[in-house]
Amino acid sequence: MTATPPRRGTDAAVAIPLLAVHITVALGATMVVGLSVMGLDPCAYRECGDPRWADVGVNTALVSAVGLPVVDLAFIIVQLVRGRPAWPVPVVFCVVHVIVAVVCMSFMVQAGPR
Repeated sequence: MTATPPRRGTDAAVAIPLLAVHITVALGATMVVGLSVMGLDPCAYRECGDPRWADVGVNTALVSAVGLPVVDLAFIIVQLVRGRPAWPVPVVFCVVHVIVAVVCMSFMVQAGPR
């Protein structure tokens, strides 16, 4: 019995648009975390948390916006070269990016008004 030929073309055709979706999720998450800094405006006249948490949240969002899609692309290429399905990789990374965004928002809450 012969093995079925690898479907790299189809797999790449599905994985690359999913990578584009991941990049869109990354940009949206970074925008939401970045805009949440405006929630710190009342800190001029109210007691707030430690402002270092805002730095941690924004910097983590920025680093993950660049780093996670790059790692995602690297894993897609590795999976395609090995002949394994690559489409689950960007889906998993989208979920990871949403989790990172939630963690970054929790950092922003720690810096905000009490």
